[in-house]
Order: sequence, then structure tokens, then C-alpha cells
Amino acid sequence: MGELVISLDSIQEEDRGRCGGKATSLGSLVQRGFRVPLGLCVTTDAYREFLRRTPIKGKMTLELSRKIFEEMRWEEMWDLSLRMKTLFLNTALPGDLEKALLQKLNTLEADPVVVRSSSLAEDSSSTSFAGVHDSFVNVQGTSKIMDHLRMVWASLWSDRAFLYRRELELDLESSAMAVLVQKMVKGERSGVIFSRDPDDENLAMLEAVPGMNQGMVDGTVPPDRWTINRSSGEIVSFTPSSRDKMAVPASEGIEYRNIGDKGAVNMSDEDVKEVFQRAYSIERLFKAPQDIEFTFDDHELFILQSRPITTITEDGQRAWYRTLRRSFDNLIALKEKIEGEILPDMIDESRKLESIDLAIISDEELAGEIENRKAILDSWEEVYKDDLIPFAHGMRLFGEVYNATMKPKDPHQFLEVLASDDMLSIQRNKALVGIAKRAAQDEELLKQIRYGRVEDSSLREEMELIVKNMGGRLRGSSSTIEGLGRIIVQMVEIGDLDREERVRADELENQFLAEFSGNEVERAKKLLDLGRTSYRLRDDDNILLGRIEGELERSKVEGISRIADKSPDLKSIPLTSIIGLLRNPEMELEFNEEKVESEQHLKSRQLVGQPAIKGIATGRARVVIDEEQLFDFKRGEVLVCDSLDPNMTFVAPLCSAIVERRGGMLIHGAIIAREYGIPCVTGIPDATEVIETGDKVTVDGFLGIVTVDRMK
Repeated sequence: MGELVISLDSIQEEDRGRCGGKATSLGSLVQRGFRVPLGLCVTTDAYREFLRRTPIKGKMTLELSRKIFEEMRWEEMWDLSLRMKTLFLNTALPGDLEKALLQKLNTLEADPVVVRSSSLAEDSSSTSFAGVHDSFVNVQGTSKIMDHLRMVWASLWSDRAFLYRRELELDLESSAMAVLVQKMVKGERSGVIFSRDPDDENLAMLEAVPGMNQGMVDGTVPPDRWTINRSSGEIVSFTPSSRDKMAVPASEGIEYRNIGDKGAVNMSDEDVKEVFQRAYSIERLFKAPQDIEFTFDDHELFILQSRPITTITEDGQRAWYRTLRRSFDNLIALKEKIEGEILPDMIDESRKLESIDLAIISDEELAGEIENRKAILDSWEEVYKDDLIPFAHGMRLFGEVYNATMKPKDPHQFLEVLASDDMLSIQRNKALVGIAKRAAQDEELLKQIRYGRVEDSSLREEMELIVKNMGGRLRGSSSTIEGLGRIIVQMVEIGDLDREERVRADELENQFLAEFSGNEVERAKKLLDLGRTSYRLRDDDNILLGRIEGELERSKVEGISRIADKSPDLKSIPLTSIIGLLRNPEMELEFNEEKVESEQHLKSRQLVGQPAIKGIATGRARVVIDEEQLFDFKRGEVLVCDSLDPNMTFVAPLCSAIVERRGGMLIHGAIIAREYGIPCVTGIPDATEVIETGDKVTVDGFLGIVTVDRMK
């Protein structure tokens, strides 16, 4: 099986290929007298043996081949990473492999340890990938060490790693992960030093915080900063920061202890100079400027990590994606901002726009109103991107903790705990079901709804309120009321409209909380509350944004009605042309004739996507490109769409299954399918082009496969 475990003080440069860059660098430092926490390296031989002797490699091949990476959205990367981690956590090590590892790791059983990644691609002289793979602090006992060993292995396939798959040369056959297991140092003050400031080669830069380094790494604890003259070793500048907490060991992992106004780092000038001298020596040893993590314990300086300072090219999308990952404390603050400021402001904005009577204003004023509404929507879409999308990580953060704690075979089981009836889309659907139940008992009422002549004033008001709270082109439209009537009639025909109660939700929640003790119980409850809020707002924020979008659409419809004589078909006319014609009726429109080519798509019998909700269902496909096509939906059909907006989910009670081009567990199609227990497969490339309305489709939510039978 090769050498599975090597002591840190025995690692040589020729071991880099099986120990990785991080472990090899620390081994070099130990052998040259630098103070480094004692530890062992589980080599890549163990990782490769695990893959070779268990069924996991075949399952990984399937997961990695579901969709081309270049076509994946951020939700899909998160989802794939979660499924990969679940595979590792639920695959037991072969008995003799586990025994061989335990024989070595038992020597660290008495002390809390850190379990850290040391992949073959990180911390090399050409590339350094900080934060791409996982590390865990304050792990206690060999059983926990073995669990975290597999979690670090799994992080070779993290969503961050997928972003840098080309630079990492990520490949199932050649990529491998070594793991460092070291005694934990309970740092009194910790930090990072760049032996050469990336912005000024004459300076070194040091940042430090009280307590352990995790607070600075995840952005929770602001650091003090020093710059040092590289030639003289003298301090050039000092910039303090204010902070009210520090990272300290908990019973497991770390916690943040409030320290009030006693937030000094207590780094003396002598401490700063000592760290710089060590950093400068390490730079000379490795013949390259270094990014070094350090900590002081009982006045002794420990080097925790040293890697070359390198620059990775960041395109805009990758840079934005990395900002999505937020710490627990950061997400708690973001939750308060969203609930206290952003959502109330979105509601106020849509109400203000709704109060304007567009029919009585002049053409010039309407043109200005359309421009204003477009600017308002653009502004809110930036808020959505900067704050609301990152808050979706609250679900993922809870899921990671839940899966690591409970080790469920279903990587999405945690969503059963988060599900809530408080979502705006569910409340709207409940209102529709309520109308259907009344109509089922009142033949005259049902007749009014069926033929689009609702005379009952209270029912008319109720339906108008439902439509008023929808978004996009469906908002406030009389045709939407008629369309909803057709949906309600089909609900009546179904008969049993009540959603199944989640009898397991409370049980799963209690089992999860029972795994914690002491202060950790309260933190677990806060994490659960964060996850539930994130789950609910993932749907609600889109509905509220849709209302603002609907107000732009309302002004556009009013504008088109005033210029209808310019062309028989103005449905797809751009806003700029509507505005121009309102201001100058004599403006000539240019229409581009598009040649429509008849194309018969190659029909795939089996389409592979991502399993979102378990279950198998067969039905006639209803491909929805435009929101208004939803009103043609028939009960028992399979909804096939590009992306299911929360404003479109009122047909969910009629669906036998949902298929969506977009992928991931956090998309709205998956969320609403879970609420109604509908099989769902997401991430099917070109779903609305490959599948046609009328096709017979079988949706397998267990395997993520959609089977298509052409009916025409």
C-alpha cells in the first residue's frame, strides 16, 4: 500500500509528490530548527488506496460527468461539491487501511489537533491556492480525526476547487490529496506576514488578531497591521483596528468570545520584529517571498504555514463567486440587514411604483417613468447580486454542518429540516387551494371561475390581490386572473389538495440538536434559524424583486398601448424604442427580419442532469418558455422550463414532476418541488429545446435522469 503516514520531521523534498506542498514546506522548516506544531502527514497513497478499493470512484465519475463545468452556475458547483462530500462521508475505509492509519494516528489521540489539506497542486512555487481546500481546527479523538480526514479528501472536489480546475489540473485519475494532522496550538495572538509586501517590494506587511487565526481568515475579526522596512527590520507604520471578539477553542472547533473593549492584540515591537526575522529567514530558505501564518503561545512563536506569494488571474465571475462564501457571524449580520432594511425597502419601492396611475400621465412623463423604473430595477438587481445571493450560503453552511454531524445518505436531507410554510409562494398557492376548496363545494362559484366570469365580489377581490402580488408580466393583468381560473378548475378536479405534512422534520431537528452539548446547542439553534431564514428568503426575495420588475412591465405595456399603430406586433420591442416613440411619434422603427430555419434536434432518449428531489414520475411534457404559457398547463404534466421563477410556481400542485435547465439544490424549481414532494431533475442542458410539449417523459429524481419518448 505504500507509506501511508510520514512524520512531519521526516518529510523530504522528494516526498512532495505524495505529501503535497504544505506538508513538504513545514517538514523543511522543522528540519531546519523552526518551531512548528508536531504532527503527521497522511500521504496521497492513502487517498489513492481509498479510491481504488471502494466503490466511490465510479460514483465520483458519474457525478463529475453530469454536466460540463463551463456551463455550471454557482448553485450547481455548490450542489456537486456537497454530493461529493456525502460520498466520502458515507464510504467506509477498508478494514486493513483504517487499521494501518489508526496505528499511526493513535499517537495524537490525547491532544486536540488540526486536520489540514496538503494537495499536490497547492503552495507550489508557481501557484498558491489559499482557502480552496478545507482545514479543521480542534478535532478530538481518533474517530473524529478519521471523519475529518475524509472531509479533507472530499475538499479536493470543493466548489472553490472547481473554480480553479484548470490551474489545479483537477482530474479524477491524477489528482490526489495528502492530509496534515498536527497538535493544535492555542494561540494567544496570531496572524499572517507577507515577507515582501505585494504592493511595495521594500516593505514587509504583518497583520495580527488576538486569539486564533481563524477569526482573521474568515473575516470575522479585523486585524491590526504593521509595515516593516525589509532592509533595516524596523517598523515603518502601525494601523490598529477595533474589534469586540476573538476566536478561541470550543468543546469542538472554535467559537467567538466577546472581549468588549479589551481587543488589543498585545503584539510588542519585539514580537513584530521576531516574526519578520523568521519570515525573512524562511524567504531565503525557499528562495521566494512567503505568505506565512503564525501564532504565539506562552510567548513562543510557532510557524503554522508558509507558502509562496503568487498571483492568480481572477476574472470577474470567479472573484464574485469567492465573495459568496461567508462566515457564520457575517451571515448573521447580513440576515439582520436583509430583514431589517433590504426587504422592507423593496416592498416600499414596489408600493410607491404601484400607486402611480400611468393612464393619466403624458407621453413624455410616461417615457421618463419607464426610464426611472428601469434604473430602479437595475439598482435592486445589484443589491440582489451583492447581498441576497450571498445570503443563500446560509442554507449551504447549515447543510455542511448537518451532513458532517449526521452523515445522511441523502446529501439534501438537511433541506427537510429547513422547509417552511412561510414562503410567499407557498402562501399564494395556499390561497389558490383555498379558493379551489370553496369552489368544489359551490357549483355556481365553480361555474363562474370556469367561464372567466367571476361575479362574487369577495372572490374577485381575493384573486385580484393574488395577481397584484405576483411579478413580471403576470402582475396585475386581467388575463392572469382568467388564467388562474383555469388552474383553479384543475385543482378542483384533483380532489385532495392538501400537501403532505412533514412528520420527519421535527424528528430530524431533534436528532441534529441532540448531537450538541453545552454552549454548542445554542450555536446550533442559531445556525438552524439562519438556514431556515436563508431557505425562505431564497424564494421570497425573488418574488419581491419580481414585483418591482412587474411595475416596469406595467409601464412598458402602457407605453405599447399608446404606440400600437406603429406596428401590429410590438410585444418584443425594446424599451429604448418605446421611450423614443413616446417622445417622438414620428420616429421610424427598424424591424430586422429573422430567418427561421426548420431544425430537428437530435432527440436523446436519456438526459443526464442532477438529482434534486427523489421520486419517479412519468407524464406528458409541458415546455414553458413564456410565463403566460403556464395557464395552458394540465394536471399530471411534467413541467419543463429553463428556470422556474417563484412567480411561476402556482402550477406546482398540478405537476407530476419538474425538469429545469438550471441546476442545483438552491434553485426555485428544486425548492418548490421539495415543498410538494414532486420528483425533480435539474441541470439538463437545453432542456426546453431537446424536450418538446407532448413528449412522454420519465423523471428519475433518484439518479438525475430524464427519459424522453417522442410521442409525435
